[in-house]
Amino acid sequence: MKSKPKKRKSWLLRLLMFLLIGGLVAGVVVFLSASAWIQNYLRSDACREVLARQIGKVARAHCEIDPVTWSGWNAYSARVSLLSDSATDWKQIEAEGLQSSLDWSGVRRRAWHVPGINIDRLRIFMPGAAKVSVSPGGPVPTLSDVDSAVADSVVPSWIKRWLPKHTEIDEVDVHKFELQPFAPGGGVAVAAMHLKARPASDEGAWKISGDGGRVLLPGQLEPFRLSTAAARIDAKAFVLNDATARWLGDSEVTSCGEVPFNSNQGWMFTGRVMGLDLRHILSDAWKPKLGGVAEGDYEISGRAGATVLSKGRLRVKSGVVQALPLLERVADFTHTDRFRRIVMDEVTGEVEVQGTRTRVMNLVLQSNGLIRVEGDLIIDGQMLSGSLLVGVSPETLRWMPGAQNHVFTDASVGKVPGFVWTHVVLSGTLDSPKEDLSNRLLVAMGRAVLLDVPMEVLGTGTDVISKTGGAAAQGGKAVFDGGDEIIQGAGEAASKGLDALKGFIPLFPK
Repeated sequence: MKSKPKKRKSWLLRLLMFLLIGGLVAGVVVFLSASAWIQNYLRSDACREVLARQIGKVARAHCEIDPVTWSGWNAYSARVSLLSDSATDWKQIEAEGLQSSLDWSGVRRRAWHVPGINIDRLRIFMPGAAKVSVSPGGPVPTLSDVDSAVADSVVPSWIKRWLPKHTEIDEVDVHKFELQPFAPGGGVAVAAMHLKARPASDEGAWKISGDGGRVLLPGQLEPFRLSTAAARIDAKAFVLNDATARWLGDSEVTSCGEVPFNSNQGWMFTGRVMGLDLRHILSDAWKPKLGGVAEGDYEISGRAGATVLSKGRLRVKSGVVQALPLLERVADFTHTDRFRRIVMDEVTGEVEVQGTRTRVMNLVLQSNGLIRVEGDLIIDGQMLSGSLLVGVSPETLRWMPGAQNHVFTDASVGKVPGFVWTHVVLSGTLDSPKEDLSNRLLVAMGRAVLLDVPMEVLGTGTDVISKTGGAAAQGGKAVFDGGDEIIQGAGEAASKGLDALKGFIPLFPK
């Protein structure tokens, strides 16, 4: 009588085991079926079309993906293109030779896990770049069209619950990155740069490293040859943490800065320039006359619709000034050969450039024991203006009659003791600069010969200006013979003497 409950209990246990095993088998079958379907779907043209629509939706662009070739879980597409359909800062993005791999184990945690994406060539065409053709594909879809296309995709509803909900990308490696146009005056451009990108700790941000390639900035004819760069990009801004590049000759430039994606905010970059040979930035006419190596700090800033502003504090090492007619004349007059080729012990200044206008402030040029120049100047296009304080060693003036008594009259206005000083006004153009020192030296020497030199040393005075010719010497001596007429500004002899001096002392460009 008690055997029936035992048999019934045993049967129930077997039934439960069969149900459990059957459920597990069914789950495995469903999972394998779903996995097989997903794998086949990933390799289908339908998946490629849906992926293109989804990418286009995010980028607000028309996306095209060339047919994908699969080898195991490695995929290859010859070309992926995005053509902007809105007023964005870019016009087209094109990737060539795109290779990626898929880690299938990521599907178990509902993620598309992509260990790496390799791109042979990635090009971004800005609005100013040449138009790039896109293969015919009908009108560019709107966002509503994309939403409808994704909703009407061929993915069965029972499969969708197995599909991953997000994508994980470990690294993107771009062998050649280009930002076009790469041409003078065409805006910021990049060519043949190697880039690597990895996700940052905060969602949606990427860390980028780069090396090699060339970067061309607006208004520059010579591109920067990139050595290394480290940056960060997210939805708010592009931040350049550090970059090092070679520029003109073998000069080195470092930079860091930020470009906000909000057009109402300005951008700024700061850095240093080192080892810049002046021969690379001087005109052919000035290369034999000026030499040295420049270095210093800079700051470049701007905002949408505004002119770029550049500021810098520069220093020149091993500065040399030579082969100037001015220096040759001064060397002859002062009996000081150091004026023929002046080695500068200090050359510093603050430079500010905006458009065609350049301001040089707190300029200092000094050759120890010989000459020092302090002041400001402005270059507007080709026009030149400025105010300088020029100091010279008193010993160099002993062969220039009247210079210290009537021109270099102040020993206290300069920042450095040991010089006598005078103010000089600059004008004219870069090709034909003018200053007011020449005429003042001319008048001072005339006054020295006509008024200041005692009669007993008249012979010495006339010897000094004997290079002007006999007329100058005779005119100068005749002026002294004129007595009081000189004080009244009269006398033919005085006129002859000054005319002779004017012919001899074109010390500075007129």
